[in-house]
Amino acid sequence: MKILAAYYSEAKLHSKVKELERLKKAFNSNLPDIVGKAKFLTDKSSLKKARLPKNLPVEDDMRKFSGSRNQ
Repeated sequence: MKILAAYYSEAKLHSKVKELERLKKAFNSNLPDIVGKAKFLTDKSSLKKARLPKNLPVEDDMRKFSGSRNQ
């Protein structure tokens, strides 16, 4: 963005500079929403995959683990 702003300033395209500044402001003001939504969707997908039956621990292994902890 800085390079474009410098180029537009050099070329005396002031309307393009103003448009680029508006774009930058809009992007920065929406950035927390964008990042927050992306993190939420990533976490949701990760948790969904972790609950799939193929990813759950085997019951016999869990019994062995809990039995060894009690001894």
